[in-house]
Amino acid sequence: MRTLLKCNFAPYGKDFPGKIATGRFSDGRVPSEIIAERLGITKTIPAYLDPTLKNEDLIKGINFASGGSGYDPLTSKIVELYGLGARRIGVFSAVPVGCVPARRTLTGIKRTCSDKLNNMALQFNAKLSPSLEALGKESPGSKIVFINVYDILLDMIENPKNYDPPAALYYAAETWVDALNGRPYLGESTPNLADLAVFGVLRPIRYLRSGKYMVDTTHIGEWYSRMENTVGEPSRIKEE
Repeated sequence: MRTLLKCNFAPYGKDFPGKIATGRFSDGRVPSEIIAERLGITKTIPAYLDPTLKNEDLIKGINFASGGSGYDPLTSKIVELYGLGARRIGVFSAVPVGCVPARRTLTGIKRTCSDKLNNMALQFNAKLSPSLEALGKESPGSKIVFINVYDILLDMIENPKNYDPPAALYYAAETWVDALNGRPYLGESTPNLADLAVFGVLRPIRYLRSGKYMVDTTHIGEWYSRMENTVGEPSRIKEE
């Protein structure tokens, strides 16, 4: 499908079974696959254009999503799917598009979400939900549901510490970087007690998985490297 946005390359899919990029903006599985697994249907849902797609896969469901494609009129016409025999159809809501990393980066160091784009997503959802409800009433024997993921995703973005301890760590790291406000240290040209206190908390986990990921994916890495060079190696009790 023609689109300017691509996600069919690494690191996308690095946590997906087989570590392959699936053409979706995710390190691993997407929400529809997690829901399908919880329902006992399948762990992964193949794409409708997957060349290896088999007839038996259609019974468990297929995924019409593709990163950056938008709503393809050739595949999102539920009436056509119903005519082909589909009876249980789930349509996910638009997500908080104003909070995607690329958009937040444009706002500078604070990386705030775009209210304008998020409101557009809300307006879309407000029209999509009743349309699907009406369509379900017109399609005997069908179960067409609107799956609202907007609210939960926005809450996860705004309140990460409520969902995942590592996410809270990464959020705290970005908060610290915000406090630096472009300075090498909070103490300006040299570290102060606050710099030393934060560094002391982070040093023990620096080379653990969460610490490595924190340095690689947040903006705290440069500050941490400066602190490491300034403070030096950790003291150790030498064996006699």
